Amino acid sequence: MDNRYWINGSGNWSDTSHWSYTSGGSGGAPAPTQNDNVYFDGNSFNTGFTVTLTAHSSCKNFNCTGLNQELTITASDRRLSIYGSVVLSPYLTTVFQSYTNFFSLAATTNETIRYNNAHIDQLRLIGSGSWTLLDTLNPAPNKSFEGSVIIEDGTLNTANQTIMTRYFTIYGGTFNAGSSTIYVSEILHIYDSCVFNCGTSHIIMDGVDQYFNGEGKTFYDVTIEGNGWTGAGAEIYGNNTFHNLILLRYNDDIPRVRFQAGSTQTITNAFSCNGTSSQTFYLEGVSNSTWYLVFSGSGIVSCNYLTINYSSASPANKWYAGPNSVQGTGVSGWIFSGGPTPSITPSISPSPTPGP
Repeated sequence: MDNRYWINGSGNWSDTSHWSYTSGGSGGAPAPTQNDNVYFDGNSFNTGFTVTLTAHSSCKNFNCTGLNQELTITASDRRLSIYGSVVLSPYLTTVFQSYTNFFSLAATTNETIRYNNAHIDQLRLIGSGSWTLLDTLNPAPNKSFEGSVIIEDGTLNTANQTIMTRYFTIYGGTFNAGSSTIYVSEILHIYDSCVFNCGTSHIIMDGVDQYFNGEGKTFYDVTIEGNGWTGAGAEIYGNNTFHNLILLRYNDDIPRVRFQAGSTQTITNAFSCNGTSSQTFYLEGVSNSTWYLVFSGSGIVSCNYLTINYSSASPANKWYAGPNSVQGTGVSGWIFSGGPTPSITPSISPSPTPGP
């Protein structure tokens, strides 16, 4: 295994004149392979620079310690695959002109990710190894939750760190959430083929027109703000199990959450959803079809100012919609009166401040 240090500013990744065996040394070293460590540091150039991928490229460890100038890595239909650990930098930005090729982690061993507020719009895990987060993972901090995290294979251990992203997709592999808070502004899709260990994590969806598809997984705390640009609100798909499910209003938008037709959401601890006298909260079924709520906790569910359509709730003595709620079409199991105070009130984490 050799080290490769980038020198001489802007250029093509495959150009050997930009690679040196030492920091600030002479060029002419071969372009790195998956067995070579790559370094960008204070000797890479004295002003901002751009590195262009003209072919699929790779390295072992990718390290930006000491980088003190703006670095942009750009490519069109090309992938940078990293087979080791990464130490990134707030000076690093990637611009990949394709949604099929990304800044990809391809390790087959145990590695770490230190994100350091880098600006990498799409981070994809494709290797069979495991990665442990060492700090907050926010793919696009300069764009306020515009990035995406995609797990195709391998294991991601959050180590209780925070994740902030617009899209979060887990196709396969294993995700160990620990006690992390995971902010997803728009789309969260966790496929049945993956292993999702929820721990005591809290998923917060706090954008607009949110889409939550758990495909039957078990979650700890999930908070969804049911707001949308056109009143479409949030949608929940899959037969999921929640410790706490918290549905919130957001500003002056019409709060609305729609559930997949025929789906069952099981609540094991607490369910919270309330509108106001001036802003009713809508709970509905997608395509005007029946959806199911099951409460297995020891207390009761107590809500108010709801409009409920096509919902079947059980057990029937647990679900108090509240005296100011409206019973719409196809509703069963809900009690449209005031119930006793719930024995458990779920805690709700505040939204973060996006980006540095």
